[in-house]
Amino acid sequence: MIAFPAGTKVWIAGGVTDMRRGMNTLALSVQQGLGRDPHAGEIFCFRGRKCRTSTTLSARDNHLGRFSGR
Repeated sequence: MIAFPAGTKVWIAGGVTDMRRGMNTLALSVQQGLGRDPHAGEIFCFRGRKCRTSTTLSARDNHLGRFSGR
């Protein structure tokens, strides 16, 4: 389990995301699709086409992290 500070906003993407995308492309999707800054400390969640995989994008201390799972 990864703990995030209290008050951290979590954004869940409503559409299907290509799970082959890297951190930079997901960050660009956050900027263009949601109009949010991916380095602002918020958490962004994406899901795959068949809902079997998910990816979480978050930034802490000016470092962007991508976490994937099934």
